Amino acid sequence: MMLLEPLPLQREGQGRVRLGELLSEQFNRTYPRYPLPQPLPLKGEGRDRAFTLIELILVMVLMLILLAIAAPRLDAFSRGRVIDAQANMLLARLNAARDRAAMRATPCRVEFDDQTHSVRTTEQIGGTFEPIDDPEGHASTLPSEITVKIEELSGTPSVNNWVGFSPTGEADPVAVRLDNGVGDVLYIVARTPLEPLAIVSTPEAATP
Repeated sequence: MMLLEPLPLQREGQGRVRLGELLSEQFNRTYPRYPLPQPLPLKGEGRDRAFTLIELILVMVLMLILLAIAAPRLDAFSRGRVIDAQANMLLARLNAARDRAAMRATPCRVEFDDQTHSVRTTEQIGGTFEPIDDPEGHASTLPSEITVKIEELSGTPSVNNWVGFSPTGEADPVAVRLDNGVGDVLYIVARTPLEPLAIVSTPEAATP
């Protein structure tokens, strides 16, 4: 019985190479390759374009101009918020002093110190007014941009630097004027000595 000899390895390898080439040709005929679209080149011979120094300078100049225009408005808005907050704080202090005077049947004051730019609450003990030993009476510093003045209801400056409340709770016929220095002015005043204090834009708005 005669056995068949296997083909040489070289021929077997060549056959596999040939078969791979045929399959590759058949695949290329069945699925032709199309070139992928290429992006359009930018200006400057296809190189990526960046911001130039002049363009960056122009952007910075525009930002500075916009900031210069908006800064005064932001400052005025901030000062407006400050005067509103201080008016509400002083209104609360005045009402607390008024309630204390009525409950304890003793005169009380809310005093303003121009030198220390502060406000405090005092009550009459004997023949003098002393700071009350209570958190609501402790001295508090006012913002530097806020100016507080005591005026008569007619608009003339008062000779006193305080607002007083009698043992019956009646308020002195004066107005507390707050000014933030940029045109915003508020007043704290009551229509009558027994009516509640209110924040108004003009003292005439609170007079009967």
